[in-house]
Amino acid sequence: MDTNNELPLIPTDCDSVVEGLQNFALVFESRYSNLGHVVPPFCTQPLNVAIEEAFNVPASERRPLALYIHNDKSVAAHLFAQNIICIDAVSQLLRHQYVIWPWDVTYKENEEKLFNFLMSLNMEDVREMMARFRTIDNEKYPLLILLTKDKNKWVEIGVCAGIMETVDTVMDKLMEGIEVNENIKTQELAEEEERRERERIRNEQAREYQMSLETDLAKREQKEKEIREQKEEEQRRIAEQEEAEIKKALMASQLPPEPEEKEKDIIVVRFRLPDGDMATRRFRKSDPLSVLYTFLASKGYNNNGFKFLNSDHPKKDISQLNPKSTFAELNFPAREQIFVEET
Repeated sequence: MDTNNELPLIPTDCDSVVEGLQNFALVFESRYSNLGHVVPPFCTQPLNVAIEEAFNVPASERRPLALYIHNDKSVAAHLFAQNIICIDAVSQLLRHQYVIWPWDVTYKENEEKLFNFLMSLNMEDVREMMARFRTIDNEKYPLLILLTKDKNKWVEIGVCAGIMETVDTVMDKLMEGIEVNENIKTQELAEEEERRERERIRNEQAREYQMSLETDLAKREQKEKEIREQKEEEQRRIAEQEEAEIKKALMASQLPPEPEEKEKDIIVVRFRLPDGDMATRRFRKSDPLSVLYTFLASKGYNNNGFKFLNSDHPKKDISQLNPKSTFAELNFPAREQIFVEET
């Protein structure tokens, strides 16, 4: 029966990467979670997911990536895991400051899978570094490779290698990795702030430009409206003038001929018009008052909008008299002055 140390961290017959990583986490915990040891929280999703978790987040939340590469063939495998990785200080630092992704290369098949992962994710620098360890003995394992990204470029910020390490050297490298990552984050945050400021300025300029366009459009539309209204008003005024002229001409055509100056039984009426003009006309005493109304209408003044005041004291509005009554019946004087005023 296999002991915990004999159970493989990642069997070669796993159906998926996730299954292999979950097996790694379970076996690793069963091996090393003895009293006083704290197993770090391994990411049990494919490497690309771990990279997303570490770096595809806002700059302020980015953490460096720690690749823990185990090899049971190394005499340092259990010592490194138990006495360094699972020491509380190291484990807690990895838990809170890193995304830690594990893999086991005890078997050649799994080693090839790791190289394929690195190739597919364009991690050539890491792949080349791993290739160097293939040419040396297994005693360099386990490896704790500390990585970050500066923009889209991978940056190796430290490698902890097997039996050569102590808790102090690993802590120093982890702290150094955090510092390097913080410096990159600070730079990226400053660049992000600059980008946001540029974007804010661009947006502000775009808003101001749009507002300017809208203002210009509103002014142009208002101007066009005013021109259109002026044209409509002019057309209306012309139409009203034409209609008024037609009405005046019609009224003038309905007037009886003005009596001759030497005719008997005539009256002379002088009109003071609202525009300051004067008009004079003779009427027969036998004419009805409506003839006077028609005459004034032919000048553009009808008794609907105007009142016709005589020279009596006080003045009387003759527009209220019976239009059928004759001047004789109304005792019109031989000479009269009529004041035409707007009602």
